[in-house]
Amino acid sequence: MARRFGTLRHKSNRTSAWIEASYLTPFWAFDKWPDLRERQYASFDIDDDAGALVWLRDAKLRIDAHSWQPEREILREQMRRTLTFGEYFDDWLDQRRTKSGERLQAGTVYRIRKDAQNHVLPFFAKRRLVELSSQDVDRWWDGLDHSQRSMCINALKVLKSVLASANQPDKMASHH
Repeated sequence: MARRFGTLRHKSNRTSAWIEASYLTPFWAFDKWPDLRERQYASFDIDDDAGALVWLRDAKLRIDAHSWQPEREILREQMRRTLTFGEYFDDWLDQRRTKSGERLQAGTVYRIRKDAQNHVLPFFAKRRLVELSSQDVDRWWDGLDHSQRSMCINALKVLKSVLASANQPDKMASHH
């Protein structure tokens, strides 16, 4: 008989009750994510045994297929897939730092925001980051008023910097 995967426990405190599902973290996952806990946990409504069992079954299938990732990585990936340029831009500008790690000066933030609001965001704001292509950038570039050379260069610097940071999420806060 096959060994059962994971455990279900009925838990409660003074005010509520729930089901706690858990399973051992796959041993090979610690190489990629060394800070993982020994067990992975999820909580379910007290009457949702079926949901807990589906969660365990899904985890087992992903482990067996070596496609398992921690829940936090799955959530990050889902966010990356749906994040628009406009949503990312606001976070990017808030996190932006100089090469020495200091916050940008107010005038610099103002200039970057104005360049983006006037020339970059009208075209890119509602587009999902993961779907942007070089053709999108070419269409945007072709639509700029090239008689204003400085405006084009500044807008391109903003776009290039945002896209470079988006392509390297771990380096978002640094200045490139």
